[in-house]
Amino acid sequence: MTRKVVGWIFFVLASFALAKLLVYELHADIEMFAYCLIFLAILPFFGYGLAKRDLFFTLMKSNEIKIVVKSSGVFVRIILGIDGYKATQETRPDKIKIIPLGPGEKTERNFLEQSLGMYWIGIPPFRRIHTFPIIRQRIRQAIAKNSTPDQWLDTENEPVTVNSIRFIFPRPFVLTKVELKDRLTVDLLVNCKFRTVLPYKPTLQFNGAFFANAGSIVQAGIMDILREKNIMDFIGAPKNEVDGLLAELKLEPVVDANGVITSPFGRVNFGLEEQVGLALEGISIERYVPADTEIVEAIRQTALAEEVGNAAIKKATKDGEARVIQANREAEALERLATARNKTIANARLAFSGPDGDKASPDVAAQSTASLLRAETLTGTTSKLTTLVDGSGAVVAIPPKGDK
Repeated sequence: MTRKVVGWIFFVLASFALAKLLVYELHADIEMFAYCLIFLAILPFFGYGLAKRDLFFTLMKSNEIKIVVKSSGVFVRIILGIDGYKATQETRPDKIKIIPLGPGEKTERNFLEQSLGMYWIGIPPFRRIHTFPIIRQRIRQAIAKNSTPDQWLDTENEPVTVNSIRFIFPRPFVLTKVELKDRLTVDLLVNCKFRTVLPYKPTLQFNGAFFANAGSIVQAGIMDILREKNIMDFIGAPKNEVDGLLAELKLEPVVDANGVITSPFGRVNFGLEEQVGLALEGISIERYVPADTEIVEAIRQTALAEEVGNAAIKKATKDGEARVIQANREAEALERLATARNKTIANARLAFSGPDGDKASPDVAAQSTASLLRAETLTGTTSKLTTLVDGSGAVVAIPPKGDK
């Protein structure tokens, strides 16, 4: 009996201990599962925080290009945030080119890149995103009418460190004393739109200090065009980005297998790509001021006077031509009238011939012909009479047949 009691007590205690152990293990599993859920929930936020600091990951915006380098600054790869484009595979980093996707090609992105916009960099500090300084410059929003060229732009005094270069970006330039064909000069505010072609050159080779080189190449192309235009041609020409005066600077070069340009156009883009890895996507003249406004106004008035004189000459020429045409028409009408009269005389002579072919007396024929011609003159197309009146207008009474 005692053994039974002791056995039952031992069984109860052992069962209780086992149950407690099972409950503890179950609680531990539940707790571990809860921890896993919490970790997974905060992992994207943790990764996002790291990506904002370019640690392990980086965040990419549309129209952005970033360069991954080693800790020493040696080029590793390019990260593109551009749809419809890819980077070519080259052994030399300065030859890697951004080109459009071919037919049937698609931009390949993994889950993180597609859903969260997070791109893998590598383990720091062995991999990082290259940064470089630039000086931002933009067109001033409100430009006074009598402002000078040095007041057309807003330029930051201190450079700003950035971690990407945009695929398409604007950059304004001010050109002063640009000489035209007639030796007059103008000050220009030009707005350029650049496209990144070889990302290595502006980011690593120039380290962001590429705007001066790009501006000098564009300025040379502008001067080549404007030295063929006089001031009135320049003022009257369109200056927009689509079909403006400088639109030909956007043309792509035609290059042979040896890398030599073979087309008369595209030299600006050829130089930009070779020197700074960019291409000119658009260009427009936003503002211009002639150096001597009084001379320009005098030329404008002279051109206006010439236009008025040319209009008067054209009008006089047109009036003279109209008079010649009218005279020719009247001459043709008189010629037709003479022909008709000759035909009338011939018909009259034939009509007044005798029944046996004998001719009437000359007096009768002449009198009859004169009467017909007079009637024709009074009723012809050149007559201005509205009422036919012959002689004094007296009524001639014809006696009845047989009366004497």
